[in-house]
Amino acid sequence: MAIAKQKRWEIDGMSIMFRVVIILHLTAATLISAGVPSVFAQSQSDLTNAQRQAEKIQRDEQNRLQREIEQQRKKAGRPSEVEIPAPPQSTTPSGGPCITVRTIVIDSSPNLDADDRDRLTAPYVGTCMDKAAIETLMAEITADYIARGFSTTRVFLPAQDLSSGVLRIQVVEGVVGHHHRGSRQRADSRFYRLSRHHRQAVQPA
Repeated sequence: MAIAKQKRWEIDGMSIMFRVVIILHLTAATLISAGVPSVFAQSQSDLTNAQRQAEKIQRDEQNRLQREIEQQRKKAGRPSEVEIPAPPQSTTPSGGPCITVRTIVIDSSPNLDADDRDRLTAPYVGTCMDKAAIETLMAEITADYIARGFSTTRVFLPAQDLSSGVLRIQVVEGVVGHHHRGSRQRADSRFYRLSRHHRQAVQPA
């Protein structure tokens, strides 16, 4: 009985972490993508300020996360089936300025092999991506890491010039936490359903 409760605590904590990390990265993507040169042109100073704001939000959310985990532990006696929730869609409206992306590079991601990268980026290569599409791709990459158990992974956009047609996405891989194979499959299928309609809206080059 004690082991079962402990597992429920771990899964509940993972569920909360998943929601918070996705919210953080979508928020950071909204702030940082506004600082990308070319279509999303801003100064390097604006990028730095946006990064600082994103880091403050992350600290605040981490504190809130700890409180939520404690609350979940107190409710652990209540039986329930917990699944890893699918990441939310981008909150940025689609249809804004876009730029044709011919190559997508995911940097600092040793735990993603070539097949994983192709699976994540192939639907976007050769399309005209706006901010909403970039945020959705970043959320998909984050979701993939979360499903593998890397619950504190961060995904963000470094300063770059998108006029070259190359989109670079930076990953800071987190630590491995508890996860289950079935949870990975549920997260993958549910995220595909959520993001499919957005991919259909992306215009080909």
